[in-house]
Amino acid sequence: MINPRCAVCGHISRVGADACELCDTRFDSHAAAGGADPSGAPAEPAGARGGAAREGALPTDIPAPRFLGVADVVSPTLQVYRKNFVLVGQLVLATTLPLALLQCVAYVLINSDEWADRVSAPGAGPYALTAGAVGGVVYWLLTLFGNAVLTGALAYAVVGLQRTGAARAAECLRWGLTKMFKLIGVGLLSALIIYVGPGIAMILMGLVLGQLAFVGFLMMLLPWIVLILTFSLVAPAVAVENQGLFGAFRRSAELTKGFKGLLFLTYFLWWVAISALGLILTWSFTYGGEAGSLAGLVAQTLVGGMLNSSMTVLTLYIFLGILNERRHASGADAYATAG
Repeated sequence: MINPRCAVCGHISRVGADACELCDTRFDSHAAAGGADPSGAPAEPAGARGGAAREGALPTDIPAPRFLGVADVVSPTLQVYRKNFVLVGQLVLATTLPLALLQCVAYVLINSDEWADRVSAPGAGPYALTAGAVGGVVYWLLTLFGNAVLTGALAYAVVGLQRTGAARAAECLRWGLTKMFKLIGVGLLSALIIYVGPGIAMILMGLVLGQLAFVGFLMMLLPWIVLILTFSLVAPAVAVENQGLFGAFRRSAELTKGFKGLLFLTYFLWWVAISALGLILTWSFTYGGEAGSLAGLVAQTLVGGMLNSSMTVLTLYIFLGILNERRHASGADAYATAG
């Protein structure tokens, strides 16, 4: 038997599936042709013959690694880059290309004679400040949208690789676009909960405690780390299980119970590794004299995108690994929930 391909969206599903696992179109002839039978009735959605419809969520009852140690998730993460480097490179390139183009435009503009004349003219301070502020906002927006699409695309790619051993960049990007606004929402809410809230609390603590503010910071450090780990799986909950904005936070808190120590060790070691690699690459650009050149800026953006994507892939394998552990603990066939 082969993995059936949907004639509507092109998604490759598991062997024996009677409907597309992405768009829920049935694999019989009339559904594939137009999504309706000859009488004009709509195609029967997946789950109509038993079970609940998934509303387009990717299934997670797929071959997945265990999560008993750091190597359990680091090994498949490295394998993705070793065997599917071109695929990941295509996804990173597609989602960081607008940012790279913005950098090219800014580089040409800043190094032009017209720009030099404008900023050196009397009263040019507000003009330069406005241009810098607008450029910063555009840069932030492109980064926000690009990271969201890349996260969704990598989720689709990892699930596809685990299920069938293959994934196509166009399908991954299409999935990332469909999840973009949800991922942006959970990303902004995560930043508000994890960084803005504790940051304001630390500032207030500093004003109240004065010189003892450092002691207060140390007291808040452990709860802050626990908070980060508790909500570390919100993006996979959205991109893989189709969870809603608040459901993703509940799902992440539920899955990370009992795994926070291992999560901290895994993330810390991976952060040290990619930080060291990033410093080495930055030093190589600087030593080679390309750090300030246009080619050097674009290359560093793409390399930075590849390094950042590895943290996303690692998080996805942690998510699948915890689901696998829950399945082993409960003896159930699947632990994934519908969005």
